Amino acid sequence: MADLRWFAPNRYCTLVVQALRARGFGIEVDGDQPAALAVAMDGQRAVAAREYARRHHCPLLLYLWDLPPWRLGTGRPDAVFEWRHRIRRVPRIIGGYHERSGYYSRLRFVARRADHVWAPSTATATDLAARFGVAAEVVPFCFDSERFRPGPWSPSVPPRLLVVSRLVPHKNQAAVLRATTRLTPKASVRFIGQGTEADSLARLARDLGVTLRIDTDWPDDAEVSRAYREATVVWRRAGSKGSA
Repeated sequence: MADLRWFAPNRYCTLVVQALRARGFGIEVDGDQPAALAVAMDGQRAVAAREYARRHHCPLLLYLWDLPPWRLGTGRPDAVFEWRHRIRRVPRIIGGYHERSGYYSRLRFVARRADHVWAPSTATATDLAARFGVAAEVVPFCFDSERFRPGPWSPSVPPRLLVVSRLVPHKNQAAVLRATTRLTPKASVRFIGQGTEADSLARLARDLGVTLRIDTDWPDDAEVSRAYREATVVWRRAGSKGSA
């Protein structure tokens, strides 16, 4: 029996697997072999992980990255239930979630039955408590932190700030641009992401005199890795607007 059955929607969510294996954990990333613990590294894999955990009578750890409030609106979840270890849904005729009602209804069902729920920030944990009635532990997850270490820095070299994120109002990337105006020497900023705030952030950078590059066409993994390596500072939103 494996220690963990790892459910991940993409390669990013499996970055930690190699490090865990090096520490002696037996981890399966596919198949239906029994394991002592099922781990769903995203809401996209929550249903599959819950059904696996029920089949194999093992606990479930669910890691949830984000719970966008505009997708839920003021609606209520559809009726969701389990039948023969499969999760089923009865769509609500009126008053459901604003967007992707089936996805978020099933996700709520799984989250409320998971043995442990983790979130990357206090903001997400607060949303889970308010929207789903689920208590989540805050466990940050960094982009391949074993490979990205602080490099040499000189006060005479202009710093390079990197933000990899959706460009939306509640992320408050404008705080990064305003913060750079206090740095000496003047910093350059690079945003990798898409969203409604791209144009307004570009205008703000021009008004502040900040050198800004915005990559709204998502680059490949090699380019993202290169951006991390070349950055002096990587900014992350840590649960409240403007945190850095």
